[in-house]
Amino acid sequence: MLTWIRGATGGIIVKTFLVLLAGSFAVWGVADVFNGSRDQTLAKVGDREIGAQEFRTLFDQQIRLRSNRSQQPLTTAQARKAGLDREILGDLLRSTAIDEQARQLKMSLSPSFVASQIAKNPAYLDSNGKFSASELRYRLQNAQITEDQFVQNEKNNLIRSIITGAITDGLKAPETMVKVVSRQFNEKRDVKYIKISSDKVNIPAPTDKQIEEFYKKHPSRFTVSARRVFEIIDVDALSLGKKEKISDEMLSRFYKERKSTFGTPEKRTIEQIPFANVEDAKAALDKIKSGTRFEAISKERGQTDKDRLLGTFKKNDVPDAAIRDAAFSLKLNEVSNPVKGSLSTYLIRVTKITPKSFKTLEEIRPQLIELLQKRAGRDKVLAVRDKVEDERGAGTPFEEIAKSLGLEYKLLPAVDRVGRDAKGIEVQGVVDWGKVLKLGFSTEVGLEIDPISTTGDGFLWLNVKELIPSHIQKFENAKEKAKKLLIADEKRKALTKKANELKKMLENGKTLEEVAKAEGVEIKTKLGITRRTTSPDFDFTAVQAVFKVAPDGYATALSNDGKSVLVIKSSPVLLPPFNPKSKETVELKKQLDTLIANDLFAAYMVELQKTIGVEINQAAWSRVFQTN
Repeated sequence: MLTWIRGATGGIIVKTFLVLLAGSFAVWGVADVFNGSRDQTLAKVGDREIGAQEFRTLFDQQIRLRSNRSQQPLTTAQARKAGLDREILGDLLRSTAIDEQARQLKMSLSPSFVASQIAKNPAYLDSNGKFSASELRYRLQNAQITEDQFVQNEKNNLIRSIITGAITDGLKAPETMVKVVSRQFNEKRDVKYIKISSDKVNIPAPTDKQIEEFYKKHPSRFTVSARRVFEIIDVDALSLGKKEKISDEMLSRFYKERKSTFGTPEKRTIEQIPFANVEDAKAALDKIKSGTRFEAISKERGQTDKDRLLGTFKKNDVPDAAIRDAAFSLKLNEVSNPVKGSLSTYLIRVTKITPKSFKTLEEIRPQLIELLQKRAGRDKVLAVRDKVEDERGAGTPFEEIAKSLGLEYKLLPAVDRVGRDAKGIEVQGVVDWGKVLKLGFSTEVGLEIDPISTTGDGFLWLNVKELIPSHIQKFENAKEKAKKLLIADEKRKALTKKANELKKMLENGKTLEEVAKAEGVEIKTKLGITRRTTSPDFDFTAVQAVFKVAPDGYATALSNDGKSVLVIKSSPVLLPPFNPKSKETVELKKQLDTLIANDLFAAYMVELQKTIGVEINQAAWSRVFQTN
């Protein structure tokens, strides 16, 4: 959503429907050009039709954008699994419903107004705060959107924002609600508690019959995830290049050619004093030239030593270009002329200069040899790739290809989707293991997979040799696991029972001190617990248990691993005074305002779609992805 709609503070979450094109170029602004005559109708909103091809174009556009942002290819199957298809369809239905209402209300905006709002969009402003047409065109080209489409999108977004703004702008959470929620968030309790470990309870050893019955009652706990057996050949530039002998002459020449890259750049420690304008800065500079110390000027302006220190930077790392240029032209401890930076006007001083330094050839000899060997291996990698591909094309098995070309062949144990073998141990030693797993579990046995470009300028060939479906372990193989799980479950039950017995004793008049002494455990204390306070020895389950009981009440909480249980005595509620102006309360109120606006907008959209009418062609929906 364009910044003018909600001002500098930004808009509410619900208005993410009105997506800023610079952020995503997402699904808005196309429903109004659907006419249904060219495409099979996917959905109908009022009199508007959404074509299946139009939807698919938007879906593919989003895949490209998300792939570009993550620098990783996103497949159609992955996108659909993540719900992108339903997300886009939902956005289209909502936006088209609002567009239809705008049409019925005969709403429109002048081209000049739309242009003025685009020109104000921060996403298209250059470093001087001016509108950058080139930046806009660059984004449009990346998104494969024409200028006409973009302008229409922005016009639609503006009209939608006017409608949604009329519904949600100005909504505020009632003060009573803020007080109640604030109390919920901020009330505190002090607690005393004892910890009973599983070694305090005894259970009889389970019989073979009990173990087998447990196994039969809980088949999901003995289900083995689907696994796959991979065979792999990989090669990289360095491994091939290591066969090359690097002479001293080659090494020396390479070092001389690139000496400037084998060093540490100059660094400078920069101090700055900000001023409201150039005149004030000049007046301060005159004082410094007359003998007033730089530090004294800084102190006069309310700065501490920490405030004055900008930091130590390499030249290209200085955040403000004007400060960078001034600081790296000064002599040590010299004060600059007034510098007009991006946020203020400054006087700059450099208090330390660390000169650029270079590493000697001998210091980096091993690294240089490796670099040269890697360079030598790059051309060989391509030749090896071609040979492997020729062999694969001829149907030669992986193991034979590796043997004939002198490459390493790996037959991996059967692994699940996260790379663990049958014992739950993650397989090691495979380059780009994440890519291998992702690709290996998205194909089938026998299908040829394109070589994977790997880190280190190499390639990896992958073949799915065997697929082991998800299955339930046979009892004889799962017996030991079943025994351990059964014992753990019985200990949990015994711990819970014991904790409840101790709790009953406390409620009947025993003191926590008496119970602790009888159990041979110490009493621990936690002060000022809130609903958001957790720690390793007092986890979220324990916190929840405390706030479920009345003040001075007793609670129990079994640990997540089931190896211990807490018996807790709660104190009366400690409630800080309600301060409507505190930072925490102001932030809470903003969140409640947003939630109320979201609820109202959701209710509005439900009623709007009922009134206008929304129909989805299920048959067309099922065919949208049939070509993939």
